Amino acid sequence: MIGPAVPPAHPLPRPARPVSAAVPAGQESAPGPGAADGRAAAPGETRRGGTAAGPAAHGGDGRLTLEQQREVARLKAIDRQVRAHEQAHLAAAGGLARGGASFQFQEGPDGRLYAVAGEVAIDTSRVANDPAATVVKARRIQRAATAPADPSPQDRQVAAQARAMELEAQAQLREQRREEAGGAVADTAAAMGRQLARAFGVAPEGNAAGGMVNVSV
Repeated sequence: MIGPAVPPAHPLPRPARPVSAAVPAGQESAPGPGAADGRAAAPGETRRGGTAAGPAAHGGDGRLTLEQQREVARLKAIDRQVRAHEQAHLAAAGGLARGGASFQFQEGPDGRLYAVAGEVAIDTSRVANDPAATVVKARRIQRAATAPADPSPQDRQVAAQARAMELEAQAQLREQRREEAGGAVADTAAAMGRQLARAFGVAPEGNAAGGMVNVSV
């Protein structure tokens, strides 16, 4: 597991009122306990006291101030960025992803929830006893970590760890191939020795078949 989370590229403000530390994608709209009306909250809705919360009331008319409208716009932009960032990780990770993206949410002045941070868990373990497969997997991890247009420091760290794993596996693969090549050379030399032994009447064990053999050139 690589720091199982890959957060967004830009530092995001700490939620003033975090709704969930890690809510899987697609579950933001789940109704809270004790919902009085029995209706599931719509995406972006929160519930207070069992009812869906609408825009915060200001001055009694329910409208947002200009400053609050700007804050909502800012949260919407962050929400889009975070979701796109995590989706890029998921698309590149493919089968390495362990589930979908999880998000942290912040409630806006309009009473809606906006994603302000996210994470994707991916499998970063080596392939046991298979350095060649480990090399392939390490490269996939690197692509997944750097897939977003704006990789975060954590993303880059994950990619660097995968690169180190790739290099280590490549070294193991070279050593394995050297050993295999050495064994092949030894087998070839042994075969040649047997052929020479037969040509000069020497037993395979190295003893002369009929006594001492003198070779003159």
